[in-house]
Amino acid sequence: TGSRIVPEPYALGTLSPTAIAPEWGWELATYGLWNVGGWPLLSVFIMALAAGLAWGLVAAIERLAPLAPAGAIVLASTAAFVAISSRMRLRPEAVGNVCLVLSLILGVCWRERSKKRWLVGVAIILLAAFWVQFHGSAVLAPALFLLTGVSVPLIGARPDTARADAVVLFGVCAAQLTGAWGFD
Repeated sequence: TGSRIVPEPYALGTLSPTAIAPEWGWELATYGLWNVGGWPLLSVFIMALAAGLAWGLVAAIERLAPLAPAGAIVLASTAAFVAISSRMRLRPEAVGNVCLVLSLILGVCWRERSKKRWLVGVAIILLAAFWVQFHGSAVLAPALFLLTGVSVPLIGARPDTARADAVVLFGVCAAQLTGAWGFD
């Protein structure tokens, strides 16, 4: 037909008139890396993400179980890394996996209530906004914050603690709207 737009014979429905690329951050990053260094640089990138994931798992388990013996931390981290490493391919999910682990670490740091707690809260919100540009698993960010960062229910907690928890939770939820789908 000479047309560049052809119907998809196996599509279940028609496509919308506008195309939305929810993982535009991934596409931009990998295109830039490809232009700079081709496949070798993309390979180094995915290896760096895998190394970051391994480090993050160890750090998360150390934070979640500070009294655990080193052998248990290594065993749990290795088991988790082996389970997830099959998913570490040159796909947006690789960044999503790293963001998931970072979210766990930051949630535990938030719960520890350090003097620089507000910086951790900002980091949690920024991570959620970054994550949503790379992979759809970012929808887990609010639940992960509730599970790891909020040690007591929001109702019945000290007013200052509940207010701070609610502000960060609202920020994480609002960060979901920064993705390609926005308010749609």
